[in-house]
Amino acid sequence: HRLREGGGAGASKSRRKAKRKAAAGGGGEGGGEGDDEQGRVSKKWRKENAHAQDAWEEALNALQPDSDAEEGAEAAPKPAAAAAASANASSSEPAAGGAARDPRLQGFRIGGQAETAEEKGEGWCGPWATARALLDKRAAALAERQEELGGEAPPPLVEWSPKREYEAAAARRRRSAPEPVPTLQALATEFVCANIDCVEDFGALTPAVQHALATELCRRRLFRQPQLRLLAPPGLPLSELVAPDCHQIDEQALHETLEPLACPGSRLALLSLGFCGKCVTTATSQLIARMGALESLTLTGAYRLTDGCVAAICGARGAALRSLKISGNQQLTAAFVASIASECDSLERLALEDLIYLPGEAAAPIGRLTQLQSLSFRGTRLLVSSSMLAAVGGAAHC
Repeated sequence: HRLREGGGAGASKSRRKAKRKAAAGGGGEGGGEGDDEQGRVSKKWRKENAHAQDAWEEALNALQPDSDAEEGAEAAPKPAAAAAASANASSSEPAAGGAARDPRLQGFRIGGQAETAEEKGEGWCGPWATARALLDKRAAALAERQEELGGEAPPPLVEWSPKREYEAAAARRRRSAPEPVPTLQALATEFVCANIDCVEDFGALTPAVQHALATELCRRRLFRQPQLRLLAPPGLPLSELVAPDCHQIDEQALHETLEPLACPGSRLALLSLGFCGKCVTTATSQLIARMGALESLTLTGAYRLTDGCVAAICGARGAALRSLKISGNQQLTAAFVASIASECDSLERLALEDLIYLPGEAAAPIGRLTQLQSLSFRGTRLLVSSSMLAAVGGAAHC
């Protein structure tokens, strides 16, 4: 019974389909035209209602040719020769690549269609492939250009020849000035600084050795609080203390190092601290002012110094100072220059550098320093010429 119902349902469905075809085409040949029309409608419907699974499939769907354009191309009459050739070609052998591909889809493999020989010769359009193609065609382009010019390279616009052979001169310099052999002290200094963590005590060091060790440690960025205590142990009288780079030393460590040296009986005559802005403060300047034998003071990068700090140092030790260098400060004014000029009568070398906000007339009081032999205002840009003339005019030996 179910088979009969199924057969009846299938027969009724076939009859309904045949009626629709007859209504659309009206006969055998007309029915074929109806099938074609229905196929075109269904193809167009599938294209308009296609749902891409991802962005790649959506891009490929957008690149497909229009069905109306395909129909127009198919309906266009062909010449007799072209029609015969196509008929012979279709009868003799099947097309190797299938249907003609859209030129916009070059480089893709869609529907089992491989790239043609012409497409493979075009290459990929990426930057690396383009550069390679240009390099490959460079020789041919040069030959073509030379052929256009008559087979010879064009002469240069300007004839130029170097006045000196730089490579030969450099080779002569290398031969004439060989690399010097390092001294035993330099080798020992490098070895000690490379293994500074294993050193417990240096004992008494000569100023030259202390300078070499401090310089090498700063070059290796190993100059910290433990190394400062090694070079300046408490209780040991020092005549010189040099630290070219103190950016890793804090205020408390420097205060503990300088406090035993801040007394009237101290022998410290030279104090040089580089990049000391973090550790040199008002309290540090008070310790420096109490150093009884101080003759040379260098504070570079001391951005926390104020006019009062410099005035305190000059008021206490100005008469004995022979050399003074202060640099890298933005809050010092003309008042500290006046303090130096009034208190440091014995100054022979003075360097006030990179004080970018020092007023233009601040250098005029320097003219009262009659013993001055060396003066530097490098990086102090606001000074005016009249102030500089007044400073240099008083110091006859400068």
